[in-house]
Amino acid sequence: MSIPVITAIQAASESVPSLTPADRRMLVAHIHRYLEDYRRDVLGDLPDRRCGWMLRLIEAVSSKARGIVEADAKEFRSIMVEFEKLLVVLDDLRLSHKWSEQPVVLH
Repeated sequence: MSIPVITAIQAASESVPSLTPADRRMLVAHIHRYLEDYRRDVLGDLPDRRCGWMLRLIEAVSSKARGIVEADAKEFRSIMVEFEKLLVVLDDLRLSHKWSEQPVVLH
């Protein structure tokens, strides 16, 4: 599910200095779309109150997109690395959990 976006993030992380602002915007939009698709396709059967964390994440990416795009090269690379980690975790969760069950809370 997330392989194309992860591949795009990895490629962007390796070539940050050569990315144009349009390239960066497109990548952030791709990540945002992935999160929205994940909410709809994977968590779609859950009411909003059970996946508010995902809704907050989607809103945060949307509201901070401009700042991400305008970050200096080092910070942008760091943000992309963190997004890559997040998408890997989400994909692992998608494959390993049945979201109709109550989530397990780890403390």
